[in-house]
Amino acid sequence: MMRKQELSLVLITLAWGFLSSAWTMVSLPWSFVQIGWIAGPLIVLCFALATFYTTHLLFKSESVSYLDAVRVHLGDSRVKFYKFFIYFNRFGAAISSTISGSTCIMAIIRCNCLHRSGGDDPCHIKGIIYMISFGILEIFLSQIPELDKQWWFSVFAAVMSFSYSTIGLGLGVSKIIENRGDIQGSWTGIDVLPNQKFWRVFAAVGNIAFGYSYFQILIEIQEKMKSPPPQSKSVKTAMLISVAVTTMYYLACGSLVYAALGENSPGNPLMDFDFGFRNPFWLLDVANGAILLHLAGVYQTYSQPIFSAVEQTAARLFPHSSFVNAEVKISIPMMSPPLRINGFRLVSRTAFVVVTTLFSTIFPFFTDVGGLIGALVFWPLNMYFPLEIYIAEDKIHKWCRKWIFLKMLSTLFLLVSIGAAVACFAAVITDLMVYKPFSFSI
Repeated sequence: MMRKQELSLVLITLAWGFLSSAWTMVSLPWSFVQIGWIAGPLIVLCFALATFYTTHLLFKSESVSYLDAVRVHLGDSRVKFYKFFIYFNRFGAAISSTISGSTCIMAIIRCNCLHRSGGDDPCHIKGIIYMISFGILEIFLSQIPELDKQWWFSVFAAVMSFSYSTIGLGLGVSKIIENRGDIQGSWTGIDVLPNQKFWRVFAAVGNIAFGYSYFQILIEIQEKMKSPPPQSKSVKTAMLISVAVTTMYYLACGSLVYAALGENSPGNPLMDFDFGFRNPFWLLDVANGAILLHLAGVYQTYSQPIFSAVEQTAARLFPHSSFVNAEVKISIPMMSPPLRINGFRLVSRTAFVVVTTLFSTIFPFFTDVGGLIGALVFWPLNMYFPLEIYIAEDKIHKWCRKWIFLKMLSTLFLLVSIGAAVACFAAVITDLMVYKPFSFSI
């Protein structure tokens, strides 16, 4: 039987895993379209095993946080390198949340329009106003200090993720039954020209990598739970269960939807009614509503640490500034304690949301942008730093078997990440060639 603390740690870790992995759950069928039944599940399992292995090595460190481990074992010079990718990942997640969150609002409106018209009206909807609406929501939420540290907030967002993922699974099963058990898709993926196939495969790998970009959050949970040192059995158990359960959901969502829709599987089958699911409309409304609420939480989960870093730096540079440090308390019904408003917080956090919203209107390409972010951050955060920390802390000698194995593993994923990044960047450029700024629509 699990101890109470261990069970709590497992549940919170699972919540963070589901909270941070939404993009992969909805876009994985598109990845399977590119790489097929053979390579699809194998690549997901490879990323899962690599993530588990390097997380296991990092949790063996005596350091209390990922950042401390980098500073102690690799030096201050690589701390800047680490921080760049951490904040890039968080900034990219905010952009992806805005793109997908606004698309959810549009999908709900379009789904009801299609239902009312019986499919006679294509019901295309322009998205700029809905991106702005999502941004306004995030401006309000961003003024709540340390929202990401509220356990209920993470669990609520994770429940939303679990809900729409389960709806997606159910719709996939129902579609397979409707097809009389005829499994769609192919063993090797979509049949296109060889050069297109090469880039599509790597773009799909980038999307899968994005699903494991929540890795660096796991070691932070140990601090939040005030658990024993990272080598404790509790943390390892929580880590294993989180990676295993999220991977299981990845495979289930990817496989069932791909089996149901085949090579027509879109980047998000719950929002694309031309190639994805269209009925029952009310269930799709529920699913997209859950995605919207979930992504509102994801945005804050990834952005609040950026806010904190900026505000702490400002407080250190301007210790006597009332604009930076003074707070005004505002009582809001049904909210305790009162909301604390600070001038610098209001301006800086609003500016951040405006910038991410602007980027989202310029690059509203959910699948390609997500793949690019995943490709760029997976290797440094999931492979390079954990392996280098382990080599330094355990004093592994150069050219011994273990050192060669670890370096080969790191190099392999570096090459895969480079290929995926180039493929996704090329896809974004291709998208921009045909896209008119601020004209996003579904």
